[in-house]
Amino acid sequence: MNCRVDVLVDRADDVRTTRAIHALARSEPSVLAISIAPDARMAAGVIWAVLRPLGKRSEYLAGRPGWHHAQIWLAAHRIAEVVVLRAHHLTDDCGSALRACLQAAGVRRATFVYSGPIKAAPASTTTLAHLLERPRHALPAEPTASCWPIVPRTHPLRLRYECARVLSDDEFRQVEALFAAAFRTLAGWLYMNYRPTPGAVAVVTAAREPEQAFVRRCGAELALIRQGLPAPHVGHALVDPSRNRKADLARPRAYTDPAHAGYELVGEITGLSTELLEMIGGDQLDSTTILGAPAPPEAQPVLRAIASSCEPVLLKPPRSPDRDTSGPRRVHLLKRPVDRPTSTGLLDVLYLLLDRGRHAIRPDQIDAVTRSELDQLRADGIIDF
Repeated sequence: MNCRVDVLVDRADDVRTTRAIHALARSEPSVLAISIAPDARMAAGVIWAVLRPLGKRSEYLAGRPGWHHAQIWLAAHRIAEVVVLRAHHLTDDCGSALRACLQAAGVRRATFVYSGPIKAAPASTTTLAHLLERPRHALPAEPTASCWPIVPRTHPLRLRYECARVLSDDEFRQVEALFAAAFRTLAGWLYMNYRPTPGAVAVVTAAREPEQAFVRRCGAELALIRQGLPAPHVGHALVDPSRNRKADLARPRAYTDPAHAGYELVGEITGLSTELLEMIGGDQLDSTTILGAPAPPEAQPVLRAIASSCEPVLLKPPRSPDRDTSGPRRVHLLKRPVDRPTSTGLLDVLYLLLDRGRHAIRPDQIDAVTRSELDQLRADGIIDF
């Protein structure tokens, strides 16, 4: 779909024009008003002019913003029309890049407003009254979830064979990708944690549709069969609907990276731990559901921005802007005071886990004495391991 570009020249630089356009953007969710600063000679300044009205904050971005960030969030917020105030501050290169970004994001219409007595201003193609009174169509309905093929109810070891026999080639590739993703995800968890937990199995097997849930469950069971482990009983829901009313989604929407924004948002809604959040695949999230449970409307733009992939797509942000780093770092690991001496090996392990931010350590990296001390501390209820 081509993006139609109009030009509005306001030679009087009337403040009422700016106020009317911002009022239009507030009343129409599909209209975005951005303002180009006089010093926005580089692409980063123009990109932030797009991201700021969408709720993004520069301190929540790791690295330099790119045009792909603007494109992702324009599409995620379903922006159909953009009004560019102070467009005369755009350079030729930035103006061309902005038009290409709007085109790629699916924006149907753009209006560039030139303010003040500009010598080389282009001719107007519209007026303020026409811009404000222009009819705007309602946003299209959310796309329905894809219909998964009916999968034969068989043993996990025979699932691929049975699916290859009864499904088409495209359907088989779709099922095989999900089956392999669930297997790899839980197999990686077992590699780092040595045993399954109900929470890990519940995350891996959660899905929107019954067919997806069965394929994911078969992949998880195959990972357990490979290790000779029984499947733990999963008897609780991962998402509590009551948390949706209490969740604070302002900070998740401020992240520019969709993986970081999704991590904070899903963590705020579900309350899952760090390890479990990083196991969630993109197929378990859509614009209306999280792990098969309804999501609040405020979360929909972030969920749309996450690519639909069978593999894990959420990523913990590299740092927290709200964290206070002025004082000494405190880590609450012990459940009660320890009155026994600790060895150097145990202190080294705790240093790796706490100061280096690692989630787990492989058993071959711990000597037998240190492992026995950790096991004893866990058996005494002193630490969670």
